[in-house]
Amino acid sequence: MAPPKGNKFWTLRKRSGAKPKYETAEALEQVCEEYFDWVKDNPIKVKRTSVYQGKAFTYEEELPRAMLLTQLCRFIGVSMETWNQWRKTRNDLSEVMSWAESGIFEQKLQGAAVDIFNGNIIAQELGLKTKTEAEHAINRLPTHDELILSLHGSQNIRYDEENNEYRTDLRRYKKPADE
Repeated sequence: MAPPKGNKFWTLRKRSGAKPKYETAEALEQVCEEYFDWVKDNPIKVKRTSVYQGKAFTYEEELPRAMLLTQLCRFIGVSMETWNQWRKTRNDLSEVMSWAESGIFEQKLQGAAVDIFNGNIIAQELGLKTKTEAEHAINRLPTHDELILSLHGSQNIRYDEENNEYRTDLRRYKKPADE
């Protein structure tokens, strides 16, 4: 028999929506630890070939697996969108989430520092900048005059027109002919 039309049985529910996948921080922490153990216990196996005294040898090398937040989410059965939503709405899980994220960050950073992982890839993954990346775009190159002034700041700088050079108390700089 179907419930009567216009009923309000749904208002008797204690919660709306689906039951949370991980109701407590302890449950989430446990599955995160399982992921960390899985990463340690399941290295990536790579076949290598080397030559010694003219003979080729093939062997299998086990390389550590880099931890990834996306991989953790897949392991625990949630999407990245769900993880990010929990970060905003599940204050009860925030400490465990921060702990897991920092563990992943540290493992990748330490692995890159000792050349276990490719440093360039890990730097990109972690959002770190390399020395070659400029912080600010340069719209134009500074003029020779601006460079001299920036090098010597408030020192007494004079331009000697006769010799076409800048002079400070200590140095002389020839002015380029094209300026």
